[in-house]
Amino acid sequence: MVPFLEEALAFVSAWGLLYAIWRARRLSLERKGLQIYPFLIIWKKASRDQWFPGFSRGKGYRAFETISIGLAVLSMTLGIYLILYTLFELSVLRPQAQVVKLEPIIPGVTVSLNQVPYLLVALVLSISLHELMHALSSTSQGIKVKNGGLILLAIFPGAFVEPDQDDFSSKPLASKLKVISAGIAINLVLAAISLALLSMAVSMFSHGVLIVRVVGGSPAQYAGLKSGDVIVKVNGTAINSPTQLGKLTSSGLPLILTVIENGHISSIAVTPENGKIGVYITDYFAPSIAGPIVDLLDWLFIVNFSLTMFNGAPLIITDGGKLLTELLRPIGGENVAYVVQTMLLLAFILAIGLSI
Repeated sequence: MVPFLEEALAFVSAWGLLYAIWRARRLSLERKGLQIYPFLIIWKKASRDQWFPGFSRGKGYRAFETISIGLAVLSMTLGIYLILYTLFELSVLRPQAQVVKLEPIIPGVTVSLNQVPYLLVALVLSISLHELMHALSSTSQGIKVKNGGLILLAIFPGAFVEPDQDDFSSKPLASKLKVISAGIAINLVLAAISLALLSMAVSMFSHGVLIVRVVGGSPAQYAGLKSGDVIVKVNGTAINSPTQLGKLTSSGLPLILTVIENGHISSIAVTPENGKIGVYITDYFAPSIAGPIVDLLDWLFIVNFSLTMFNGAPLIITDGGKLLTELLRPIGGENVAYVVQTMLLLAFILAIGLSI
């Protein structure tokens, strides 16, 4: 049997066993707040009414809440644009070019298994902070936090908090928007911080340029370059980023590359065509702690950017959807909000389907 199919069968069997155990002991497990469905575990318990009131009611946090509404509206706008633009590219421009895709994260399929630990850590940190901000803003706005808990969707962990719905409904619009927006805003802030730290880490730790793939019939192939080779110098000048190599090849002049191949250093002459030598490249990190740091920062950016864009977009199941509903409620626009969310959710699902 194909290894991937064996792993998939084992995964489905494990979930089936968990679900069977839950069905057999349903009443006792539900009393403990545990619910198990196919590929979904939910553990819920009553939460404290208030979360860090001294901090959440301070001037600094309340200033953040005010700013968070603007950040959430920005994220909602960008999320709508990204979904519609991606759908347009995939459905209208696909015969000419396909640049943007919405690929689901599937370990072993769209994500290599060695990246899964970094993905899980990034998810736990990002979702936990997201939900914490909802709890803090609930306390800040005088809304009791009713429940909290943990979820496991397939292999992806998460957390949630539930403000008291009666308290939430009785509050003015500004308070509702702050509670909804806080989670979206913190993911946008985390994405920006992660990207800045990632850029710094790459410039600090990169030790060359790794060749991922060589284009057939290219100058690189004729020169003898292969996937896995690491370019560390060009004409005697050390390079540590793809940008540096691109600037040097754009001149079109003959180049002498210092290359590491399987631990051996060699010099290879190559002359670019149209400013390119015909390789797909990325940053190279020598075996050290640098690689895991960069991988974690990379996933922190990807996860938080994705949460910002798609949780911020007004889909039926997202914070962006709640935000749009509350914005339109004062003018009786709940039905309009529902129609917009439904249509955008369908566009989102279609864009993912076309990306696969």
